[in-house]
Amino acid sequence: MDRMKKLIAVIFVLISFGLVTRASSHGGLEIYKIEDASGISHLEIQTPRDINQLILEILDDRNEMTHYFMLNHPLMKENDAGIKLNHFYITKRMANFKKFSKIRVYPQNNKGKVYDMKEIKNIVLNQESLTESGEKKLKVMSYNIHHGKNLTGRNTIDEMANIIKESGIEIIGIQEADSGMPRTKFLNQMKHLSDVLTMQYVFGENLTIASAKYGNGVLSKYPIEFSENIALPSGREPRGLLSTIINVEGRKIHFLVTHLGLKQEERRKQIGVILDYIQTLPYEVILVGDFNAAPDNDELREIKKKMMDGAEIMDKGNIPTFDLPLLSRRIDYIFIDSNLNINSYDVIKSRASDHYPIKAEIILP
Repeated sequence: MDRMKKLIAVIFVLISFGLVTRASSHGGLEIYKIEDASGISHLEIQTPRDINQLILEILDDRNEMTHYFMLNHPLMKENDAGIKLNHFYITKRMANFKKFSKIRVYPQNNKGKVYDMKEIKNIVLNQESLTESGEKKLKVMSYNIHHGKNLTGRNTIDEMANIIKESGIEIIGIQEADSGMPRTKFLNQMKHLSDVLTMQYVFGENLTIASAKYGNGVLSKYPIEFSENIALPSGREPRGLLSTIINVEGRKIHFLVTHLGLKQEERRKQIGVILDYIQTLPYEVILVGDFNAAPDNDELREIKKKMMDGAEIMDKGNIPTFDLPLLSRRIDYIFIDSNLNINSYDVIKSRASDHYPIKAEIILP
């Protein structure tokens, strides 16, 4: 009888703390190892929508804990079946993966389970060697097009196209683009700009009403090899981050465009998600958009700890991008990775939209 009690007790302990499993799933939870040429780039943990926090204990070969993480603010993405799931990340900037042998995961309100690193599914990033040598100068722009209208409501989408064309811009991040909206005569504005400028485009809708859509876009003279639209934590109006991989003459870059919320606490959460996401990206990052915040706002300081502000680098941080009587400030930005350089930055003072477009010349190594 005593032996039976001991056996039951052992089984209870194993269930409570989690068995080492060969599968990388637990109640809808999936773990993936993302690898690049240098080894593990990051771990991606996929969970159902109702899980908004994870606790992770990292164990070494001796089953001793080497790292402890509490992960919040997951990214929300759709899988191939159109199901929205939460995604959490551990990146090589956060941890030494050489010390990872096992991972004990505690989803909120659930018991922990242990995963063996050797058994977790690998996803290998394709990082081809560069086909070009030397530096490449890349002209980029951020433009809030105000659904293709100026302050008086006049249709100015073709004026905007001319501004882009005359600037010689190669990649543009667009905000406030319409597709199929009655207010813009059902025009797919990203496709229209793409056709006029002979550029590739992708569109990330953040608001859908029947067949009408509204969101961010990217235009590029170079091949857009990948894109995904990430929903950001939002208040009244849904906001998103449109992420692309663009092949610039053999150099792959991540070009990201966003349009943040009107309230500071909303923007703080959105920026937290964006910075967590950027840590998972293997190539250099250029982040542009309408951040709805002045340069000295606290939430923007968090971005500036990780990335460089193109306007400030070129000593042009005092030039407004939203310029109205009694409401003149810089709220549009071009941020670049710290290992990139910037050759120029300018604000184009056009009234085709309610925002001025901003442009920069980035030097790719």
